[in-house]
Amino acid sequence: MERQLPHGIMEFMLSQTVSRLRVSPLTVEWITRTGDIRTLAPDWRRLQSTVRNRTVFSSFDLLAAWYGNYAGDYGGEPLIGLVRRGGRLVGVAPFVVHSGCLGKIPLTRVQFATHDAYSGEFLVEDDHPEIISAFFDSLAGETKFDLISNKEHHNSRRSRNRRSGTDSPSR
Repeated sequence: MERQLPHGIMEFMLSQTVSRLRVSPLTVEWITRTGDIRTLAPDWRRLQSTVRNRTVFSSFDLLAAWYGNYAGDYGGEPLIGLVRRGGRLVGVAPFVVHSGCLGKIPLTRVQFATHDAYSGEFLVEDDHPEIISAFFDSLAGETKFDLISNKEHHNSRRSRNRRSGTDSPSR
């Protein structure tokens, strides 16, 4: 026996399904000049105010100051990824590009800004991990690099002990 839904409920369910299918595609752009960062402030701050699980290391104020003081010869060239959906900022990837050598082998690496602080994170809308995939897909197609370095970013005592060579908890 087939159960029939009232007419209004079926229309509501159909409209909810169709609206989910109409999600705008993601567009990615890359900012490579520190002077362009200030123009991002309103959109970046709006996004960071809506993301639940983030740290200060993805905030506009910290990263604008970091890029302003360290980007260039010391900190690497800025490479800030922006993902928009329908013109609205939904993701930020605060990277830098370093050129150097591993032994005598030239190496270009992409890594999070503030790298010396063992920190760095994407700022993306909650519950939308596809935004991070969009960053990497775009990065692979548009930027010449040899390595992406996303270090372990845990601040637990156990993680610090592993880096220092001891695995016993410290008191």
